[in-house]
Amino acid sequence: MKYFSVAAIALLTAFPAGARADAAGTVTTNNNALREAPSFGGPAAAIKVSESPVAPPGRRTEKEARLAVEAFIAKYLEIYNKKDAAGVAALYAEDGVLVPPGSIVTGKANIEKAWRAKFDAGRSGLRYDIQQVKAEGNAVWSIGQFSVMMPEENGTVQERRGNFVNIYEWDGDGLKFRIHSFNFSPSPRSQ
Repeated sequence: MKYFSVAAIALLTAFPAGARADAAGTVTTNNNALREAPSFGGPAAAIKVSESPVAPPGRRTEKEARLAVEAFIAKYLEIYNKKDAAGVAALYAEDGVLVPPGSIVTGKANIEKAWRAKFDAGRSGLRYDIQQVKAEGNAVWSIGQFSVMMPEENGTVQERRGNFVNIYEWDGDGLKFRIHSFNFSPSPRSQ
């Protein structure tokens, strides 16, 4: 398996398979033909694309990633269901992002405030059903469904269900939320 940055992927889509760019922006293809790298209005970005399968340091197996996600989610659910906003915020990477329905939240202090507001409003009883986990270099992603008890506008507490997509980054032997995104399925009475 090859690992490429977003910039390398952009380069790969602009040039034939096996193309390489040197520091001067000259691209070499498999047939040794040369051409200039596109400048996109400025100096060409130099990216060397390796053809060897070089895994990033600390690469984990799919099984290790799955176990780490399961352990992380167990910890997250425990802290969340105690309504510990500071504890939940501590599970995010320094540059972590919370993407709930509505506004995107960045920064641990803002993430803590967002969760405190949800807990103060009565949100509780979070459950997760992890359906897929995939390791990608220093990142791991998972998708699945969740349910949570939350107050409705009329004051009653109802179970709401939804989907999540989480991207984690390795932090030592554990994980941190890099991007934590979720949405709610339409409530039964609005369908």
